[in-house]
Amino acid sequence: MSGASRARAFVQERISAVLARPDGWGPPIAVELQLLSLVETLHALDGATEDRIYGVTQRFAMFVTQRVPGPPVPLAQRLKLDNEASARFVAILAQFVSAEQRLDAEVQVLRVHFDGPPLAGIPAPSAEA
Repeated sequence: MSGASRARAFVQERISAVLARPDGWGPPIAVELQLLSLVETLHALDGATEDRIYGVTQRFAMFVTQRVPGPPVPLAQRLKLDNEASARFVAILAQFVSAEQRLDAEVQVLRVHFDGPPLAGIPAPSAEA
């Protein structure tokens, strides 16, 4: 297993561990921030664009607002969690991770489709296009 593969597996295992036992990773606000950082790291390891990596927090804010309307504050504050994670909190975090992973899979398919070898008789798109 290459270094990149090991790193990716480690980050995925860490995400699973945080979601499985969030209270072992600190108060809910800390869990939320750690999970977002892990998702950013996963994107970076996958070679995502800077917009994709640095947009995690913004996408999460929109994701949370769709599920728990309220002011632009962390999910833990919206759910009024201080010391313990609730099942709803964990479910929303898990749904976000899943959505990001699905989007990663779609990006990988597009990358292979558009960055792969040109089809016979069809010229590759120019970098200027």
